[in-house]
Amino acid sequence: HLYETDLPTVELVLRTYSSVFDHVSVWYTMQTDVLLLGFQSPEHALDVERIRQRFERPDFKEGFARAGIQSLPALLSHEILPLDTLAAVPLVGPVHTLRHPILSDWAARAFFVGETAELPRLPSEASAEVGVRNSLLRRSSGLDDGPVPEELLFALAKESSRLDDEVACADVMARAARDHSESDRLRELRQQLLATGGKWTQLLGEDEQSALVELYGGEAKRTAAGAVNAAEVARQLTDRFVRFFYHAIPFDRQVVEQAWERCAKADASGVCAAGRAQARKLLGLDQPSQRQITVSSPQ
Repeated sequence: HLYETDLPTVELVLRTYSSVFDHVSVWYTMQTDVLLLGFQSPEHALDVERIRQRFERPDFKEGFARAGIQSLPALLSHEILPLDTLAAVPLVGPVHTLRHPILSDWAARAFFVGETAELPRLPSEASAEVGVRNSLLRRSSGLDDGPVPEELLFALAKESSRLDDEVACADVMARAARDHSESDRLRELRQQLLATGGKWTQLLGEDEQSALVELYGGEAKRTAAGAVNAAEVARQLTDRFVRFFYHAIPFDRQVVEQAWERCAKADASGVCAAGRAQARKLLGLDQPSQRQITVSSPQ
């Protein structure tokens, strides 16, 4: 669970699990609960036709229907970190063992604080390359670099909004705005979510959606709302890239690069150069196979 915990504790769990299983994927269930799936062999984990056949079995289909999942794309949209994306980005730090049971201590401290952690999206270039290759949603739907079919985006938006997967929903709606701006049903779904208020007001508002559309290579109506200069524009785009990265429908990382390049041309103070270096580190552009996340013990 991601509630009443923190990022160091979540990464401790991910490191420990990955130290046992050679191949790992992470799936979303609902709200703040995720599933870790470990495989000794990836032989069947990426066999989408085998998965499709099993999904169509009457007993499985009945079980998924009870969980509210009506289609294979809806099921596969729950995959947050595709197989081996964790292995592409080593998480450096201690692991929990019987002789060194630190999870009990870390989790208790995080529980006392009572916050909710966001699952690392692993947007580095190395991890993204694996995600594009191993995403079950992409493999089953035959997705490439072209427009995402409207039917698929609608199914993903419905499922992600139903289970409060706000990151995926915001991404899918932004991609829909770029690829199918005239879709009545996607526009209607967005209006329904906006009418509920709360977090959806921000996530699906014009400012947030415009920035996400730009990260997909589209033309933003407004770039980084509230930004007062080019450095702020580039920083906000970088932050959104890291937070909202979705392996099944990945952003165009060149958008961030170009934002920092524009910043460097407009600012000779060195602020943009430092910001660009940090952004490249976050996105794993300089040494994609070596990016590490170092986690220290909670204070």
